[in-house]
Amino acid sequence: MKSTLSVSVLLAAFFLTVTQSAFSQAGTRTVTGFAFVDANGNGVYDEGEEILRGVEVFLIDADGNVVATATSDDNGNYTFPEVPYGVYTIMVQVDKNSYVQSPEFTVEGGDEEIVIPLPVNDDTLQFGPSPLLTAVQQFIQMSNTPGNPKSQNPGSSVSPFAP
Repeated sequence: MKSTLSVSVLLAAFFLTVTQSAFSQAGTRTVTGFAFVDANGNGVYDEGEEILRGVEVFLIDADGNVVATATSDDNGNYTFPEVPYGVYTIMVQVDKNSYVQSPEFTVEGGDEEIVIPLPVNDDTLQFGPSPLLTAVQQFIQMSNTPGNPKSQNPGSSVSPFAP
């Protein structure tokens, strides 16, 4: 009986240590960016290049799932608040069969916002079909289906990660 109790206490102590460690590693960050047509292909916004206003921007997790959407504002800016730590890409669908995807980036500890620009040009433009574009199109279709519990309001000020 005494050895069983000791093993139980050790297991409980181990579980509490692992649980506290897991919670201390959890966190969120804000991810922002700017969507624009990069006419000269230099990867930065230059005066006179077209700003992508009112486009839907998708946050994609490492498994290829759409986890949040935002809509670029009048200045081409988009924001994803409270993004849990992990690996992501950002995508904007340019038309029915083409899209631009950011390189993979990691959300981890720190204080500042993570800024991911989305320049659209011949070098960054990708054409479907692709698993990513298909996932986004399915997400859009689900979001536009009345009564679907996964429906979201893109660009909502409410965090898509809230329970």
